[in-house]
Amino acid sequence: MNLNEALNADAARRRRECLIAKLSRPLSAEDQATLAAALGNPGVSSRAISRALGLMGVSVSSHTVDKHRRGDCGCRSETT
Repeated sequence: MNLNEALNADAARRRRECLIAKLSRPLSAEDQATLAAALGNPGVSSRAISRALGLMGVSVSSHTVDKHRRGDCGCRSETT
């Protein structure tokens, strides 16, 4: 594999939907908006988001939340 192929493979990987995007789909519109606001608010820690989602029965690690917030996940979602 050359560098161009490796970069294209990485770009293709990033276009996949990440766990945060998948888990947010079944949430109500209000909860989706709240999650998007929390993800965009540096005053709300990734751990707090992870814990709040856990209380709703949605299991996701703070590391996964953090990756999504940085845009280092598969989806590069608009909620980042």
